Amino acid sequence: MKRLFFSLVRQYLFWMVFFFILRAIFILYHVKLIAAEHIKLGETLLAFWYALKLDTATAAYILLFPALIIFIQALFKAGWMNVVNKVYTLILILIWTFITAVELGSFAEWKYKLNTGAFMHMNNFQEGISSLSAVHFIFLLFFVIVVTGGAFFVYIKFFYLKILERARLIIYPFIFLVLAIPSLFILLRGGFNDISISESSAFYSNHSILNWFSVNSGYHLAVNYMETSRYKKSNNYQFYPIEEAEKTVDQILKVEKDTTFSILKIPRPNIVILLMESWTADLIESLGAKPGITPEFDKLEKDGLLFTQFYCTGNRSHEGLASLLGGHPALPYTTFTANPVKFPGLPSMPQILNNSGYHSSFYYGGQLNYGNLRAYLHYNQFGKIIEESDIDPSIPRGRLGVHDEYLYKRHIDDLKNIPEPFFTVLFTLSSHSPYDFPMEPVIDWAGTENDFLNSAYYADKCLGEYFRMARQQPWFDSTLFIIVADHGHNSYMNWRYESFEYHRIPLFFYGDVIKDEFRGRKLDRIADNSSIAKTILQQLDLPAEGFKWGSDLFNPYSPEFAYVVLNDGYMWKTPEGEVVYSMMWKHYYKKDFPEGTNPKEIESFIREGKSYVQAVFQEFLDH
Repeated sequence: MKRLFFSLVRQYLFWMVFFFILRAIFILYHVKLIAAEHIKLGETLLAFWYALKLDTATAAYILLFPALIIFIQALFKAGWMNVVNKVYTLILILIWTFITAVELGSFAEWKYKLNTGAFMHMNNFQEGISSLSAVHFIFLLFFVIVVTGGAFFVYIKFFYLKILERARLIIYPFIFLVLAIPSLFILLRGGFNDISISESSAFYSNHSILNWFSVNSGYHLAVNYMETSRYKKSNNYQFYPIEEAEKTVDQILKVEKDTTFSILKIPRPNIVILLMESWTADLIESLGAKPGITPEFDKLEKDGLLFTQFYCTGNRSHEGLASLLGGHPALPYTTFTANPVKFPGLPSMPQILNNSGYHSSFYYGGQLNYGNLRAYLHYNQFGKIIEESDIDPSIPRGRLGVHDEYLYKRHIDDLKNIPEPFFTVLFTLSSHSPYDFPMEPVIDWAGTENDFLNSAYYADKCLGEYFRMARQQPWFDSTLFIIVADHGHNSYMNWRYESFEYHRIPLFFYGDVIKDEFRGRKLDRIADNSSIAKTILQQLDLPAEGFKWGSDLFNPYSPEFAYVVLNDGYMWKTPEGEVVYSMMWKHYYKKDFPEGTNPKEIESFIREGKSYVQAVFQEFLDH
């Protein structure tokens, strides 16, 4: 009977060693991130200690099936079950290694571990690997093969104990089962506590990357899958009775009176929106960035209007696009673009402009399969949609698609033949990994972010050339240009993901159609990209009632706030303070209020943020 228990214990030890090694590799791979946050070695090493409970629970889950195999082998002399055990273990080794490989390729940019959202917007395998350089992809493939093969060899050679003979006494297998299964259940729930173990048991530091180092990757992905599956049945962000939450939101969005001031010289200008891939505020010198990253944008500022406290409501391009065109904040767990059945629940700025005589078009140098964007754009009834497959194959490309400089030229050429007024969106891609832009690097001081900053420098260079071409066109004098990012990005500033600084982006209005008194100005009004559509329509004196979630940025009485959805929570910011809350950890990353704010005001502020995210998600579920 001892052999039965030894077999199970040795398998448990294997998984604990395997998790330790994967974690060590992951931490060593990201040592530059640790250095960038000035984290001490001792605090980093604590990740291994705080990981033990969750790793133990994960191993216990894994061993439930091998425990049953051992029971069957001891009862019936089923030697062939050794093969079943080995195959089962090999599959799980491969899964954990693959998850780690994906995270090695993404964590430095995302600053969180793999979750189901990554699969939700990846329509095919090609999309997943296109953002990696060839060298990086080969390295990760090599990593999967070597680690999987090596770990399985070690498992067979040093840990696995074959069960070849039936137990001497018939009672032994049952004793094993009665002791092993309850023991595993105790371990997987974290002991005898009233509350079962959760990912929060690995949470120990104010540096969020250390908490992610500590969390078991496979456990996190499984829990995230179960949580995201639940949203289809109920609102996981149910903080209050929905009537109370909606009442609070009505007060947040209430506009005392419409005193919108027009910034435009003409009533119906052409509208060009340049949606800049990953353009965080840390690229713009006037927003606090180091000089020399986007010099062409700097030149434009003297003739435009720049918002200095503007934030992306989501973390992915398709979230940013839905907020831009539909005025809807990003959602927890899922996106509007991934749910075509929900499209009719969104208002559409392009549809309203089409009905008002505008000629609409959308340009992207990559593939619109990403995030189900093509379906969403067709719902918005763009008159013309151009993507990579519509562009001359001889035009130079990177792994993701056509470089910005060539897409800009195609855009200028096409606009010569589009009647005015026109509404057009151009979505760039050269500042997205794998950063294979056609330019020699010019920035070498940003460490791990050198490639990203050089891609932004290239994108900015192309932007400057675009405006040099545009100024020569007859439609330039009657065109409003809006430059905005789709979402933020990690930068040399190394902001933590759960900070507003990480998610701050530029919003810039530019063009000769802007009244002189607004040119060269900066507005420090707090807002997010769900307010852009309403603001544009209000400037054109077109109906904007359906865009209820955003604000009119040029109405002093319109509410001032920013909402950002995280992978595990939300962020809420107004002039009265800001909070960052994790649903997974049930923890506030940040509560920041002016000195003298009393507890009742803080409670009211927290209620506003919780009510907002609850009502946003409930509306999505109800559509």
